Amino acid sequence: MQRHKSARARRMERRHNRTIVAKISLVAMVDIVTILVFFLLINTTSTAELPSSDLIVLPQSMSLLPPAEEIVVMVTAKDVIVQGRAVATTAEVQAMTQDTIPELTAELNYQSTKSQPTINPDGSEERALTVMADRNVPYEILKKVMVTCSAVNYSKISLAVLQKEEKVGS
Repeated sequence: MQRHKSARARRMERRHNRTIVAKISLVAMVDIVTILVFFLLINTTSTAELPSSDLIVLPQSMSLLPPAEEIVVMVTAKDVIVQGRAVATTAEVQAMTQDTIPELTAELNYQSTKSQPTINPDGSEERALTVMADRNVPYEILKKVMVTCSAVNYSKISLAVLQKEEKVGS
């Protein structure tokens, strides 16, 4: 024999049958968080860093501005290197009678095709590069490197140095 349920009991039963249990998939959330963490790690660089080399001992300076990311010309005791690729030896450069280095000119022309120049407010183009030279490299070689860079329209040439700590109280 079936009993009649009260209106309240029927209402409670209907409400109980409507309740949906929410499920959270933690696997999907962990995947999303992992992707976000890797994205942030890869895309957050706070400063531009020059490539390190054991072949060069940089001079020291008290400059407060950090270097910008740009083409790097390294002058070691033995080689002239552009972006990690040796283009000439320092002995060859020193023996040259002209002021420009043809191999360096060719490499800098190639590098300039890979990036866009900065356009100044007056409409002129400006290309920047950093020269990292060992402190024992003769000035004659360094001068030829810098003359070659400016001949290839690199108008903003920086010399890389080690930042010297300021003396307190002087």
